[in-house]
Amino acid sequence: MKKASFQKDSTYIDILNEMAHQYIKIHIDSTYELANTAHTLSNEMDYGSGISNSLLHMGIYYSEKGKSREALKNYCLALERAEK
Repeated sequence: MKKASFQKDSTYIDILNEMAHQYIKIHIDSTYELANTAHTLSNEMDYGSGISNSLLHMGIYYSEKGKSREALKNYCLALERAEK
């Protein structure tokens, strides 16, 4: 079976971040995995909005897991990137 081929662009990253958001209350570990993938791809493309949104979702993950310091770190990085 041939694997589907598609371009991993800003639209793909936005979808990953939206899915990460949708999974917050359903399966928080999926939120992290989706956000982390979006973050990696966003960094490769220097896609600022994707970087800040993925950091926000990773911050939410850490907050839900009770890791306040990591959550705050990601929130601050997300804000810093969003302000660029």
